[in-house]
Amino acid sequence: LLWVRHQHRSSVVLDVMSDPQQPSHRAEDSEAESDSDSPSESEESESLSSDESLIDREGAAQAKDAGNASYLAKDYGAAIRHYSEAIRLDSEEATYYSNRAAAYMMAGHYDKAIQDCEYSLKLDPSAVKVLLRLAKCYLKVGNLSEAKTHLLEASKIEPKNVAVIRDTRLVQQLHRELAKCREDLDNNQAHEAMRIAQKLSGYMPDSVEVQLMMARALLAIGQEDRAASIANTILRQDQQNVVAIFVRGMSFYKQAELERAIAHFARGLKYDPDNKLCRDAYRKSKRLESCKKAGVDAFKAGQFAKACEHFGEALSIDPSLDSYNKALLSNRAAALKKLRRYPEAVADCTAALKIDSRYLRCLQRRAEIYMEMENYEEAVRDYEAASQMSDDRNIAQQLRRAKLELKKSKRKDYYKILGLKKDASPSQVKRGYHLMAKQWHPDRHSSSTEEDRLAAEAKFKDIAEAYSVLSDPEKKAAYDSGKDLEEMEMGGSGFGGVDPADIFASMFGGGFGGGGGFGGGGFRSQSQYRRPGHGGGFRSSHF
Repeated sequence: LLWVRHQHRSSVVLDVMSDPQQPSHRAEDSEAESDSDSPSESEESESLSSDESLIDREGAAQAKDAGNASYLAKDYGAAIRHYSEAIRLDSEEATYYSNRAAAYMMAGHYDKAIQDCEYSLKLDPSAVKVLLRLAKCYLKVGNLSEAKTHLLEASKIEPKNVAVIRDTRLVQQLHRELAKCREDLDNNQAHEAMRIAQKLSGYMPDSVEVQLMMARALLAIGQEDRAASIANTILRQDQQNVVAIFVRGMSFYKQAELERAIAHFARGLKYDPDNKLCRDAYRKSKRLESCKKAGVDAFKAGQFAKACEHFGEALSIDPSLDSYNKALLSNRAAALKKLRRYPEAVADCTAALKIDSRYLRCLQRRAEIYMEMENYEEAVRDYEAASQMSDDRNIAQQLRRAKLELKKSKRKDYYKILGLKKDASPSQVKRGYHLMAKQWHPDRHSSSTEEDRLAAEAKFKDIAEAYSVLSDPEKKAAYDSGKDLEEMEMGGSGFGGVDPADIFASMFGGGFGGGGGFGGGGFRSQSQYRRPGHGGGFRSSHF
């Protein structure tokens, strides 16, 4: 009590010094209050005197003026400091809180601005200007309900206030835009939702709901990184924001990181078990993961048809999930390749590469399938593209092999002429020749048209040529290595001077009348192939 009295006397002295015209009865009153016989009256007087001593209206006014100057200079940090000083010197002046709220608004500290506006209204409930400022603060953070409430209060005080009418209409319009944005997101109208969200963010820059709407739209148009950035910013302020958790999970989902996505959806459901966004995404992700695993397991077990079914089911779950579906397409192509369903396998690889043109493994897989199809030109093209993406020695080796097969394919395919596979054994070569030579011997086509007879002669010649090479180990090795007939130096006749009729006779016995082989490239007349006493054609035992 003695300390309070001492402080009071000191403040009175300061007041008298600062204002010569001010009467000096304060000190007298104080002394009288201190000598009073009534303790309660004395304590009350001392309390009131002490409160008054804490107020410096002149200093507060000067601080406010300095704050106004800083505000006009757009130095809002300095303005806040000056207004705070004014409030310290005179905490019962509503204007100082309102002014500081304006500075906080301009600095983007809307929560603090709201606190100052609300305190200012406690001191002056009828201040329409402050009600408008408070409504704007709530609008900035996206609380349209509170903004509408305070505008309604302002309209009751000044029904014809132009600013009140204008802001009320704005809040109503933004409320409609918010509803439209929600509807567009639910209907997968991402670009329209994005347009509205960008417009709303100009009016409500600190609205978490608007930011998350924008993040969801970004997810839908393939900008997962930007969406994740927005979600992370919100989660730093509110770790339990379920929609932000959903957006973060969806960013992992869109990047085919299903395990991390599922973890986020589960976390969101922990905070809000009824959240539809997290629940639906969780179920979809688990189903995708299950179908893919079933497909992989079936492939490993050699159940390739079953693997195709599982991968196909997974592809039907979310056709828009390109980052995940490209792997499913490539996996199904591998199963189709095992089933020798090459055109379908190529189609799946092509679909995956349309999603990601630099999908190296899928590019290699398609090249392998083209090799199986003996479409060497396409195989070379894919291997060349793959070699530009990677310096893997295996790719370079496969490219060389494809080029060799392409070169070989431009020659006569002796294996195909004899109806053989490329790994045919000597006995299979002999049997292939036996069947094809009987089928295409010119005598069997003697009654055909001239065009058909010539075609049969050419075919028979190719059959003999193919057999002459594939039945000779040295020539076969040279042929398999990619050398053509000229490189093997087989002579002017094309197959080392060997007569196709002689080859036929050696296989079927008997021989043929006349001599001279194909001399000059022409074929013998039909009479040369008729054995005496048999009218025409071969003995039936040859067939």
